[in-house]
Amino acid sequence: MIELIHRYPIAIKVLLAVVTLAFIGTGGWIVGSESEGQYAAKVGDSVIGLDEYQKALYNTEDTYRQVYQGNIPEGFMEKLNLPRRTLDSLIDKRVLLLEAEKRGIQVSDEELSEAVLEVQAFKGDGGSFSKERYEDVLKANNMTPAVFERAMRQDMVVEKFKKVIKDAVYVQDAEVLEYYKKQVAGQGKEFKQEEFESQKMSIFQMLTNTAQDKTLRSMVQALRRGYMEKDLIVENTDLGIKG
Repeated sequence: MIELIHRYPIAIKVLLAVVTLAFIGTGGWIVGSESEGQYAAKVGDSVIGLDEYQKALYNTEDTYRQVYQGNIPEGFMEKLNLPRRTLDSLIDKRVLLLEAEKRGIQVSDEELSEAVLEVQAFKGDGGSFSKERYEDVLKANNMTPAVFERAMRQDMVVEKFKKVIKDAVYVQDAEVLEYYKKQVAGQGKEFKQEEFESQKMSIFQMLTNTAQDKTLRSMVQALRRGYMEKDLIVENTDLGIKG
């Protein structure tokens, strides 16, 4: 169970937020039967519900309000264009899910079960999973276990796909050495092998993370362009989202 949490930390955190903050009254981003005018965007046959978009936007705005403790600089939120960013994020996530499903990426019932058992919001006073608390938390958010678990499975599928993309990225030792030498030269220092060896691993990890994030962004952009070229992404223009 713990291993799964380490493998999919983002998915678990997102789903905890889903339970405690968002998706009240809906199944979240898995809803696909919104009536005309009640959607924010459509990606192929998949629908991003208007309610889902509005709640995601609210949570994003609320995050900034908390960071700035209510003292947000005038015009700051407008410059961020959070409506555009929020919708783009939801579309990108949906594209990744659809692509992952095309590639046969799945989350087993066992993996899903282990992940549910580790969600802190579902644990009782003794620190163990409580079925009663699980059902109560979902009921309080007008959500059934089936709906929640489907959303959780989909988030985990997306995280698995991201991992596949990132794991294909590898930074060569020569790149690490070249980066370090440039940093040393830029500081007007002399290259010393022992100092390089002491920092080699941290530099390798930093360059790997950077390269992985860049590769993931490029992949998402390429997939999204493919969907757009086929007119498979349709936004609800009535929302008036700019950009």
